[in-house]
Amino acid sequence: MAYIIIMKKTIFILGFLVLLLIAGSYLIIVLHFSDYEGEEHEGPPTEVPSEPETNNVNLMLPVRLSDINHSGYIGIGQFGIHRGNHVEGLDHVWFSVNKGTVVMAPADGKIIQITEREPGDFYLVIQHNDSIYSYLDHLKNVTVSVDDEVIQGQPIGYPREDMGPNRNEAGFDFGLVDTRVTDGPKTWIVEEGSFVSPYEYLNPSNKSAVEQDFYIHKQLPYLENKTIVDDFNPAEPYLSNEIFLHKSHQGEIYGVWFIKGQAWTFGGMPEIIALKLCENTPFYNGTYFAFWDGESDYGYNTYGNFTVDLTKDPHWVTFMTTEGVVYYGIFIVNETSDRPTLLLEYSTSSRPTEFTENAVLYTLRSRDNPRWEKSDSVSLESKIEGFRKSKLENNKPVKISLVQEFIEKMSPQMKLYHFISTVSLEYCRDMKFQVLANFQRRYLY
Repeated sequence: MAYIIIMKKTIFILGFLVLLLIAGSYLIIVLHFSDYEGEEHEGPPTEVPSEPETNNVNLMLPVRLSDINHSGYIGIGQFGIHRGNHVEGLDHVWFSVNKGTVVMAPADGKIIQITEREPGDFYLVIQHNDSIYSYLDHLKNVTVSVDDEVIQGQPIGYPREDMGPNRNEAGFDFGLVDTRVTDGPKTWIVEEGSFVSPYEYLNPSNKSAVEQDFYIHKQLPYLENKTIVDDFNPAEPYLSNEIFLHKSHQGEIYGVWFIKGQAWTFGGMPEIIALKLCENTPFYNGTYFAFWDGESDYGYNTYGNFTVDLTKDPHWVTFMTTEGVVYYGIFIVNETSDRPTLLLEYSTSSRPTEFTENAVLYTLRSRDNPRWEKSDSVSLESKIEGFRKSKLENNKPVKISLVQEFIEKMSPQMKLYHFISTVSLEYCRDMKFQVLANFQRRYLY
């Protein structure tokens, strides 16, 4: 009898211990996962999901979202916008960040190029796989070397801190190349492929976080009360915008056009014009134009909207700038030649009745950047190949004297788009460029 009682007590104690162990394990699991679910990630997540099926790289933003300076001139920059010094269409993105921000490798890869244009102005190129390359530009210093293997999230440098209109902000550029894409803006990074929007290659969780951050800081203020934050433009309101504006508009004026057959100079008709039709967006429906008037790398911007009247011959176009100036113009679009052209003439006093010697013939931009194609006796292929080889020869870093390089590129035959953002305004003034006080541009971005 005593034996049975002891056995029952033993079974009871063992059962109690088992129940206690189960309850304790459950409590530990619940507390662990409840803490995880409530955790706030200010920047890119440390644990990324599997890469998107359409991409072969698992990309993350090269800075934490918490390091974005939303009170800066840019905040989170947009791909494909037509404004500032890139009216032809921006083929990379800009970021304003807090000073001291660390720039990180956006994905695993190998450093294949580091170039210092001038003291404290670096860019570097990372090869992530056979088809994806990224570049980080306007770094004040770098913490890696050519041929280094880097892992995603590894610090690679620090951004310059003399960016923005007042030259007192930290910021840098971020670009991405996909050699499989053959219909986007041509790249100087490698021989084949196109510049693409980095946002479309972010891993899903990082992309969602960036989109939400952009929505809160830029899109929502405009949707709620028409507030323009930073450089937000309701005509180009997305993280990724279309660069080529003539698609689906054959015979129409919409597109990015540039002066191809004559020298670029300040004054007169703009050298590059972007004319966009905005439809079916919650931000803006109508037209948008951006003019760029300059010599090669620097110029003035004019923005506004426009109307067209196709019942007239020649067709009428009326540009209304944001400053209230009106340009009365006439135009003809020709789609019969190898490249579409736009013959345009306008005046602020009255509309021309016919084309005169003041009319300008514009050419539709192609995959090539207009600055590569403007009046030039050297073939585009030769320029790009020579430039690429000079930078990538032997996969060694190249240090370049800014003054020597700029002077060497002064001739129209040798100027390259790559040097758009390498020359300071002060140097341009020293070189007697016509830079006015109301100069409207994003310098060094």
